[in-house]
Amino acid sequence: MPVLLLARGDQESKALLRRAIEARYGLGPPALETLKLQLKGRVRTKVGPITTWIPLEITAYFKFAFAVRWDYNAHPVGIPLSSGAEAFDGETYRKRHSHDSISLLNTADEIASIRARLWAMSALLLTPLGEHFVELKAVGDRCLDATHRDMGLIARLQLKPDDMLDFVETRCLNPTTGSMQTFSVYALNGQQMVGDLILPRRMGIAWDKQPEVEFTATAAQTNPAMDESVFKLEN
Repeated sequence: MPVLLLARGDQESKALLRRAIEARYGLGPPALETLKLQLKGRVRTKVGPITTWIPLEITAYFKFAFAVRWDYNAHPVGIPLSSGAEAFDGETYRKRHSHDSISLLNTADEIASIRARLWAMSALLLTPLGEHFVELKAVGDRCLDATHRDMGLIARLQLKPDDMLDFVETRCLNPTTGSMQTFSVYALNGQQMVGDLILPRRMGIAWDKQPEVEFTATAAQTNPAMDESVFKLEN
């Protein structure tokens, strides 16, 4: 039985998404409401006068489609450990570095940016795109747009010749540069089973095709219970 899609759209885009889901999960894709991931990788950052890659560990919590939290530890060589947490509860974006107090980011541009990035991250998992509030549209060779109709957010998915997902991108504000740029989430090196979830073996985030973060999932929990306080940095 083919994967059931509730999303609206043309037949070509539905066929593309269905093939991408089947290439990732087979004929039994997971229904994801929440997800907890342990990630290990590297982040590109400025250390002194140079920009370099440093090791990074992240614990990420997702409540689809628009709540997220990530607790991180970065390990620059010869520099004290850098840690912190960031969270978005759907309305307010909170950040805490080390033991500093929590700062709030809640301007319209900042909120629009985090929602757009979360929609792209959701698209990397594919199954959230099959819901009734999504509009699909084929836009090129092995390429489709997935629009969240309630939010007006668009994620563009590019598939590989074997129907596996290559990358997802969207346009939004880069909070670091303060300018509108292309935000991309990409998949590398095939797939792996992590817990009971199939994920790309390696994933990355880029702005205007410039990689910023690359990581591998080392553990995954699908649909764990999550209190709303998690996404307000209250615990």
